[in-house]
Amino acid sequence: MRAELLEVIEKRVGKTADEINQTPLDELRRDAENKLNANLTFKSRWPLIGRGSVLRGERVLSSEAVEHRLDCALH
Repeated sequence: MRAELLEVIEKRVGKTADEINQTPLDELRRDAENKLNANLTFKSRWPLIGRGSVLRGERVLSSEAVEHRLDCALH
């Protein structure tokens, strides 16, 4: 990572990059929630992934179709 980006992250988070790497994820989350005074939420977009280009007329793919295409691409 570029030094300037690391400096911005370290200033914003209040920890060095090495400290961030060594800190457990649940502790980082707790620190962020305390700093923001709000609970963090995470959302899943599953199975609406890999739907392709809407300009090509493809429809939304099911998770099984995405897995099948991925298997074909990897083998």
